[in-house]
Amino acid sequence: MYWSGREDFNLRPLGPEPSSYAYLLLARGERSRAATLLAEALTRAHKALESGNENQRVPFEIAAIHATRGENDQALDWLAKAFAAGYKDYSTLGRHRIFAAVRTDPRFQNVLKQMERAVANMREQSATLAELRTMPFPEWAR
Repeated sequence: MYWSGREDFNLRPLGPEPSSYAYLLLARGERSRAATLLAEALTRAHKALESGNENQRVPFEIAAIHATRGENDQALDWLAKAFAAGYKDYSTLGRHRIFAAVRTDPRFQNVLKQMERAVANMREQSATLAELRTMPFPEWAR
């Protein structure tokens, strides 16, 4: 989402992320407008991080900005940071057009696998907790 409000990304959604909008602008041939939007969005995202914003979408947006610019190494570095910050939407990421150029890179595949494992672990823990909740309450604990 594109964020409004304070410049530190603390945030209410308005519409598509700047990287997605810039991607569409590039597809329409509006390179200059896309480049300006990406530069502004990157500056705002870095300011958000510097001000202590820990939202997982901030490093993900930085990764998308770099991917849109064709800066694949930086995009992959920031995807790893997004995962470390809590981003785990491996299903969407694996299909995301902005990341098409890095999809076959082993580092991209590694981040996807890490995300998938993290989600599988969360699902397993959730199933275990659900099972525990259905167990009868012990007589001695009543």
